[in-house]
Amino acid sequence: MKKLLLIVFSMSLLSITCFAGTQEAQLINDQPQTGKLYIYSEVAEARIYVDDLYKTTDYVELENEPIGDHYVRVMAGDDKLFDQVVTVTPEAVTKIIIKENRELKKTLIATRSVRKDSSFPFRESIGVRIYSFSYFQSSNGVTISRQLSPGAGLDMNLTLPLANPYALEAGCVLGWSNSFDNYLRQVPISFFPLYINAILKSDWLHIGGGINYSMWATDTNTVELTPGFGYQFMCGVENDKWNGEIGYMNMNGTVKEAGSTFSQGTSGVFFRVTYKV
Repeated sequence: MKKLLLIVFSMSLLSITCFAGTQEAQLINDQPQTGKLYIYSEVAEARIYVDDLYKTTDYVELENEPIGDHYVRVMAGDDKLFDQVVTVTPEAVTKIIIKENRELKKTLIATRSVRKDSSFPFRESIGVRIYSFSYFQSSNGVTISRQLSPGAGLDMNLTLPLANPYALEAGCVLGWSNSFDNYLRQVPISFFPLYINAILKSDWLHIGGGINYSMWATDTNTVELTPGFGYQFMCGVENDKWNGEIGYMNMNGTVKEAGSTFSQGTSGVFFRVTYKV
């Protein structure tokens, strides 16, 4: 009888222990495993990183960030505005607000890390292009191709940031070359492509492409040049001040001379270096 009572007592104790363990595990599982992390910056174009991963600029609201410690870094150009480890908890919103005080603003303007007018959405750039193009003319199914001497150009553009990581770029090039092949005569030529590009970018790398509308001019009055559409694509690296890239560009148009009309164009590699104003 005593053995039977001992067995029943042991089984009851085991059941209570198992039930308590199950309830404890259930309570642990019911606790939220994510929290909220909000980061706001009053400094224009400040880049936000969480755990060394680039998020966006100016502000971000992370609704489902894993609870625990996270490394948060906020940069404006080369200046660190915030560089700390913060803790995300399930019961509260972890909020970081970066104020733009007078001393900070003076420092950032001195290093040109903050735009003078942060309400202006575009970023202006100016720079140079170096071309290595081949030139072609075609008429009645016959195409003549000839290598141009290296050309150069002044590049001016505006960049409009869109939803991260996209942007639009529009600009123009004032370019020239000293070796334009027209009926085997070498005459200088100027070209003025207006272009628009769609850009996909990270913190320091970008790729993109788009279309151009190219106008032409020479120093001879016997040739009539008509604009045409072309295309380009490129990739490059950049920081807050400089942009360097390599790309491929195609520019087209038509030539009229002595009653004959030819399709004409240039295509080839270009290098571009621009400074962000």
